[in-house]
Amino acid sequence: MRYDPEDIRYYFNEEMTLSAAGEAALDNQLKKYRNEALKKPYKMYGVKEDQTGDKIRIAIGSLWFIASVLVLLYSVPMKRYDISGWVVVGFLMVIGLLMLLTPEKKASQNFSESAASQRIQGAVLVIGGIVSIFLQLKYNEMDTMTFLMKKWFVISIVAAVAMTVKVIGYLMAEKSVYKEEIEATCIGYVRTKEGSGDEILHTVCSPVFEYHHDGEKIQAFYDVLETNKDGKIPVGSTTKIKIDPDHPEKVMGDHKRLITTPAVFVLIGVIAAAALGYFLYK
Repeated sequence: MRYDPEDIRYYFNEEMTLSAAGEAALDNQLKKYRNEALKKPYKMYGVKEDQTGDKIRIAIGSLWFIASVLVLLYSVPMKRYDISGWVVVGFLMVIGLLMLLTPEKKASQNFSESAASQRIQGAVLVIGGIVSIFLQLKYNEMDTMTFLMKKWFVISIVAAVAMTVKVIGYLMAEKSVYKEEIEATCIGYVRTKEGSGDEILHTVCSPVFEYHHDGEKIQAFYDVLETNKDGKIPVGSTTKIKIDPDHPEKVMGDHKRLITTPAVFVLIGVIAAAALGYFLYK
């Protein structure tokens, strides 16, 4: 990820081992970032002032999510389970088509899977949406419990397959995306904090590397930051890094730590599909 001194999500200094003063400065900078994010929520996604298209996409996505939740809240007490089924179909089809037709591989994003991996995930979701439409039209008149079990059986299988492809895509990223190895100089460290609340925030960090690619000087840090506050590479030293040759500001970091979440969804999907399949077809 390209290092931007104006991006206050990340605190930069030249300390490999974070001092107490550095930690205090990090906390103060993150407080400033949170205050700005409350005024301009799109900044939480790393969208800059002039990125109007990204702002519109975030706004549309947020409105669509809120509308879907409201529709679901209406359909359950009214026992209109057919409505909730169409919401699920819409979710699968929209996300699937976006991944299939416009695989997300931007230099401004964090960790990148290959376009092929994302297209396969999109195809799985679209097929799941088509099967859901078939169930919606053919079995809508059956008793409510059986209908819902069939619906969630399909969703569980789709989720398990799509997340399995994602796990494979993450594992293969070193060969499919971050294919070029170059020498870079560590010029300092960026740090931020991750977590869902002030009590469980933990510090993550990455060296900031300076290197040249096709005549361009680039300063960048890992796409996936390391889960500790202290670095391992001395400032001023040189080391080899793996980058995406199509987006040379993307530097491969500890991507394997991202595998946990999709792997958990794979497990949940398999267990849910097995349980629902047993009750449906025993």
